[in-house]
Amino acid sequence: MPGWIIELFGSAQLERAFWWITLIPLPLWIALILFQKQAWFAYIAHPLTLPLLPIPLWGYIIYQIITVFGSPGFQEVTFSDTRDFLGHPLIFLALWTQLQIVNLFVGVTIYQHGRQAKINVTVELILAWILAPIAILICAFRFGLKKWF
Repeated sequence: MPGWIIELFGSAQLERAFWWITLIPLPLWIALILFQKQAWFAYIAHPLTLPLLPIPLWGYIIYQIITVFGSPGFQEVTFSDTRDFLGHPLIFLALWTQLQIVNLFVGVTIYQHGRQAKINVTVELILAWILAPIAILICAFRFGLKKWF
């Protein structure tokens, strides 16, 4: 199904799905920030467990793409074909969900390294929710400073 038809008739549903995808990991981020010093939370906050929680949402979106609407494919691997493929609203939602999962993985990794180095990483965790590359840069700078001094 063409993306413009989905956007025309389902714009409210797409907007709602975007916000659900963005906000579903929020309790996990809040827990990472509030329970940084709690020993029991260190067992839960592992990069290979905590980011698994939003994966069923990603799987549901992939199911919607493949089963309900069909997979919007492309004939060649060129810039314009790939851009058109990624411009499909359901593909965008799947990629946005994937980005949230990767950002959560980065956040949990920053949490663990901060815990080991005994550094408060609240700012990096807040940034990692949406801007993980900047959080990684700040984290690397802070951990580097601690190592040198």
